[in-house]
Amino acid sequence: MWVAPEVRRLGVGRELVQAVTDWGAEWGARRVVLWVTSVNDGAQRFYERIGFTLLNRGPEAESGRSYDALALERPIRVDDTDRA
Repeated sequence: MWVAPEVRRLGVGRELVQAVTDWGAEWGARRVVLWVTSVNDGAQRFYERIGFTLLNRGPEAESGRSYDALALERPIRVDDTDRA
């Protein structure tokens, strides 16, 4: 996910994550999983603020070099889709 700098901190990221959460819930998903590079501190802090936690580290690129990416997850609860 990428949000244009001029609209960051206006709730756009939260709305995008909520849209994915709603879509997943409609299909019976129980969690949202995403990857973020470990050097992207701003994105990590954003995802942690909205309830994501570390799931795993990886993956290795085909070349054998690590991108040092982090898998983060957040459960989908019934109240996640009951927004007013």
